[in-house]
Amino acid sequence: MSAVLPAFVAFVALMYVATMIAAIRAERRERVRAPHRFY
Repeated sequence: MSAVLPAFVAFVALMYVATMIAAIRAERRERVRAPHRFY
């Protein structure tokens, strides 16, 4: 049980960073076409 929590936190942090990077890339690529897609 003690090894599951750090792995879960690392996974969530990694997914959060990946989502933010994808959102920034999509926003830069489609700034004029869809500026209010991310909430």
